[in-house]
Parts: sequence; structure tokens; C-alpha cells
Amino acid sequence: MWRWIKNILQIEEIPENLISEEENISPSHQIYIEKILQNLISSRAILNIQFPKTDINCVSILLEANKRNDYIIIDEITPTEGHNKALQGHPFSITTREHGISLSFQSRLLKHVDEKNVSFYYLPYPHEVQYQQRRKAYRVPIQSEKALRADIFLPNQPRLTAKVSDISVTGLRFVVKYNIMELIEGIRYIDQCLLISPYAKPTTFSLEVRQAFYDMSIKSTVLCCEFMNISTDKQLFLIELVGKLQHNQVMDRFKSK
Repeated sequence: MWRWIKNILQIEEIPENLISEEENISPSHQIYIEKILQNLISSRAILNIQFPKTDINCVSILLEANKRNDYIIIDEITPTEGHNKALQGHPFSITTREHGISLSFQSRLLKHVDEKNVSFYYLPYPHEVQYQQRRKAYRVPIQSEKALRADIFLPNQPRLTAKVSDISVTGLRFVVKYNIMELIEGIRYIDQCLLISPYAKPTTFSLEVRQAFYDMSIKSTVLCCEFMNISTDKQLFLIELVGKLQHNQVMDRFKSK
């Protein structure tokens, strides 16, 4: 629909003199933000827009993200009070959710277009995005070992294969089929945990062990861990993996009906 509207209105690229220069951003961070924006466009996620010192709750959706020319385009801001404040030059914050993760960034109006009853806004391309509030991180239960498993490497021990019970972008819980409490006694960190899934290439993470116990009902050791020292590339890996697992879970429920 948006491409059709662009062709009808013959929308041109925004003039470069409207866009301020930004600090250099690492390529991996740019890739991460680009992926987030594309996901928001494809899912038509609601953007919640908040102006400082007001109680007005405004909404819009993301229509286009143009990294090369450093701008994004959002749909008309509603209600009208928010539209008017944007035109007056007031800065605002945009919050939304992507794969269950809360995201936010600051923005302002570059240009407003109102032609043929179509209203939309050019905003600066966001180079900084606040994300991953742990208490809001969506946790996906793993129903099948084929979807995701973990190989754990402890000091001076052979590889341990574990079933992942659930995972989020901040941590995971996995189960080892026998009692390893003696092996992990005193171990707070796991330097190598290899996540293996058909949805992504195998990737190694470092973990902090937050809780470990032996569950007599299933005769297995349960470990609850948090990801440590996550690079931007690995953060992107987790977002894509959790999103794919969540999507497949929803589709499986739909097929079973």
C-alpha cells in the first residue's frame, strides 16, 4: 500500500540539508537498528508517541526506513493534538514493541507532507535505540529439542547436552537429564554455551548461573542463566531467534485448530 501511495504522490528523497550530521555509528549497530525498523514495518507495529510535559497519547505506524538518506517516514499522528505539536517543532519520544521487547527512541519532525488526503512525516533515522528491559523480555517456551538445544562446556569436563526449556533475549533455562550439582558447585559463570537451532547458525554465549537445582520430579538438573557480555551481533542473533521461535509457536497453535 505504501509503495502504491509513493508512486501516486511521486514522493522524492528528502533534501539532505534538512538532515543534521550524526556521530559515526558502528556498522554492527547500524545493522541491528535497520533490522528492528524493517521488522516494525512488516508487522505494522503501533508506534506510541509521547510529547514532553503532556498527557496526550498519540499513535502512528512506521512506513519506511531509509538508512542511506538518513530518514524514516511515519503515518499521520493521531489525535490532532499530537499532529499539531509535531508541526510546532516539539520533540517527542517513540515507543513500541518488537518480538515482545520494549523499544524507544527520541525524534522530531523534519518535514510534513499532506497531499491528496494522505498525511505523513519525515523523521531523522534513529541511530540510538533503547531496548531490552529485562522484566519485559518475552520468554518463549521450547516444546521440542529439535527447535533449540544447548551444548555446555564446563572446566575439565566433557561436553554436556541440555534441553532448553525457555529462552528470551536476556537469558535461558535449560535442563540436563541427570544430576550434575556436584559438577557445577561453586561455578557462577559458564564461559561456553553453544546454542544450536535449525533457524540460525550455531553461536556461543557466556552465561551467568543465577539458579541451579536438582528437580526430583523429572530427575534432571535445572539451570537458570543470564547472557553475559553480549555483542550487538549476538543481540541481533537472539532477537531473530526468539522472534522465529515465537512465530513458529503461534503457527503451530493455528495449525492444530
